[in-house]
Amino acid sequence: MADGESDSSEFDSESDSSEFSRNFKDLRKEKQHSSKEWLKELPENSRAHFLSNKFTLLRKGKDDILSARMSIDRKKYRIAMDLISEAIQYMTEYNDLYQRPPPSPSPSPSPPPSPSPSPSPSPPSSPSSSAPPS
Repeated sequence: MADGESDSSEFDSESDSSEFSRNFKDLRKEKQHSSKEWLKELPENSRAHFLSNKFTLLRKGKDDILSARMSIDRKKYRIAMDLISEAIQYMTEYNDLYQRPPPSPSPSPSPPPSPSPSPSPSPPSSPSSSAPPS
């Protein structure tokens, strides 16, 4: 009887993990359609707070799984790590889209180099400007 019970619990845990994986994938598909609009509706400070909390939870979950990986079977570990990595990637995309304003990424790299070259082009510009009137 004990052997039969352990076999059934192993079977249940396998079906639970595959069911969990299916449910997560269904949920993810559902969220892909609605979460973009939902996040846009949040005020900017709420979006940043929401995303920050999600990143913290995801990283903590990943750390917990990494520390416990020897005590769980490899199949469940792989599924969990894949799901967490996917979730972190998903949140990174939303963080990039919503936490920073769209124009900031382009000008941010440009201004630091610009101040250095600006003094150099300025002196040549002055002689060029004075040359046409001459």
